[in-house]
Amino acid sequence: MTNHIAAQLKALKRVRPHPALMAHGRTRLLAALEPRITASPWRSLEWAGALTFALMFLFVATFSLPAKPTLSASLNEELLSGELAELPINIELQELTYRASTERTLESAIAEITETEGAHLNSSVLSSEFSSLEAASSSSDIDVLLDKVLE
Repeated sequence: MTNHIAAQLKALKRVRPHPALMAHGRTRLLAALEPRITASPWRSLEWAGALTFALMFLFVATFSLPAKPTLSASLNEELLSGELAELPINIELQELTYRASTERTLESAIAEITETEGAHLNSSVLSSEFSSLEAASSSSDIDVLLDKVLE
């Protein structure tokens, strides 16, 4: 069985393409690798048309957009003051409302701090929680275990 496979492999080694096919393939490969210069009149017309279209688009876009007046377009004081008066800027009112809201926040925070009747600030509640924490820490053997680990 292995002799039969070896014989087939030797026969396949001797297989070669036809010389005419090899020559045709070689010429096609070399022709595909050579750079071609095509001077087509259609190619130049395509570029000219694209450039013309782009220039016309820019021309139409430039002159069709309405001009927006800007604040610093003129140096006339009357026009500038009129434009500034029309702008909806209320900085002073916004500052006052901000200050009032921060004052209310500060007042409520100060009132909460000075209040001692709250459950979170009640001294008896805090002392009972502290004593339970002390009992839990004294009953644990963490220090003993840590000493064993460090030895």
